[in-house]
Amino acid sequence: MPDAEIQKQVLFVDDEQPILSSLKRTLRKEPYTTLTADNAQDALEIVKNNSINVVVSDQRMPDMAGTDFLQKVKEVSPFTARAILSGYANADVIVDSINKGEVYRFIPKPWEFESLTEAVNQCLLHNEVLLGNNELVKKANAKVKEFKSKKSELENTVEQRNMILEYTQEMLEYMPISVIGVNRDGEILICNEHARTSIAELSDFNQMTMFEDAFSTDLWNTARESLKVRIAVQRLYMLAGGEYEFRFIPIVQSRINGLLVVIERKR
Repeated sequence: MPDAEIQKQVLFVDDEQPILSSLKRTLRKEPYTTLTADNAQDALEIVKNNSINVVVSDQRMPDMAGTDFLQKVKEVSPFTARAILSGYANADVIVDSINKGEVYRFIPKPWEFESLTEAVNQCLLHNEVLLGNNELVKKANAKVKEFKSKKSELENTVEQRNMILEYTQEMLEYMPISVIGVNRDGEILICNEHARTSIAELSDFNQMTMFEDAFSTDLWNTARESLKVRIAVQRLYMLAGGEYEFRFIPIVQSRINGLLVVIERKR
């Protein structure tokens, strides 16, 4: 995880200087550094040369659409959380943002102070999760290298694969975010510790638990649609503990042909 003493940085990109000035004034007392750029090219240079935690971009800019710009941000800084700020909140823009830039939040114009700061704070938390997961991946890769160095000591390939599988399962179990795995029939095959302890609906999880029974038919229909079209889908849903965001990620190249579901509490 990143050093807590290092102040986080949020970059706003908009071709209208009055909007950028207004954003800096609005957020001047927030506990992070607010940077601005009035064009996509300058913004990309800032991202390349600084540790930017969040980028919030206008959708309609003269030199480059916000979705195209955020796709480039993803390429140079994959763990930076990305958001669209736009007054044109139509469905096409939102879908394009998700598919091309993997945008985490859509912030409408004109914004209200509370909704803007809440959205930025959620993006900062998302960035922490991404960085934390990256650290887990690095540890996993280091463990894989260790396994390879001991390859000659293993009796056969099966034993080696079992060790890697066991480590992967352990890593998933203790990830700092709720994760479940669902097959195409709706049976929950995997439910990590975070999910079992923080989501009341999963506290009694067992291998016979069905997604539809744990949550609702309505939410399961969303999951099935995600699997059908093979596109990640996000949805806010009220549970006993509050409002949660469900992210359904199709795993279509495995024999299970199911879904990875990441669940984050929003409020």
